[in-house]
Amino acid sequence: MKKIFTCLLAALGLNTACGQQDFENKDANGFAELIADTNVVVLDVRTASEFEEGHIKNATNIDYYQNDFLEKAKAALPTDKTIAVYCRSGKRSANAAGKLAAEGYQVVNLKGGIIAWKEAFPTRIIKKVYDEDINSLEQIEQAVAKAKAEGKNVICQVGGNWCPWCLRFAYFITNDSAISKVIADNYVYIHVNYNPRKSGGEAKKELAEAMMKRLGDPGKYGYPVLVVLNGEGQVIHIQETGVLEEGKDYNQEKVMAFFNSWKP
Repeated sequence: MKKIFTCLLAALGLNTACGQQDFENKDANGFAELIADTNVVVLDVRTASEFEEGHIKNATNIDYYQNDFLEKAKAALPTDKTIAVYCRSGKRSANAAGKLAAEGYQVVNLKGGIIAWKEAFPTRIIKKVYDEDINSLEQIEQAVAKAKAEGKNVICQVGGNWCPWCLRFAYFITNDSAISKVIADNYVYIHVNYNPRKSGGEAKKELAEAMMKRLGDPGKYGYPVLVVLNGEGQVIHIQETGVLEEGKDYNQEKVMAFFNSWKP
């Protein structure tokens, strides 16, 4: 009878298998300690829209609701590393953890999901930073006017909410106090939205092309790309950010050197 009840729970999505659970649950603090290890892969199994609203740093997003979830997961996840999985509340991730464990993965599930994570670590969520609805040319000229009045330069971080490395860079510089101070003292910093997929109609396409031309056509360097303007609005430097990376994040020393190099 007990086994039948367990299987009924599994069918309702409240457990992962008819039998012993083959993965570990950790609370937010334990999960944070776990993912500090570079041999751990963080997996977010929420939908893409949920992921964009805010996610744990360095997370890979594979939607559990997709029919090919397991196939995508097996193609993307290494078998020799621990998989730290989470969702909104812990239910989807528990089911995903059960499926991955059955495939031989070592899996740890975040108990309480990202809801619990936000309560424990409200500043450790990577969020959207690009406003996709404003006029980017006007945004740039307003920043230039402000920079001129304050004796600063402008940095345009060109990219979009579709770009994980763009959001990661925004998170990185915001949460490093030394870098944040250099930026606040010397720059007007703006996130300039660009969608290389050119969706949104002809008007948005033309605006995007004009914006990129205004900034010296920096797209060839990949995204995010940092464009430095002086107080007169002239492009004085275009910075590829790939050289600032280190592993799955950015190198503090290199990023700081960049910001120090282009102060007014």
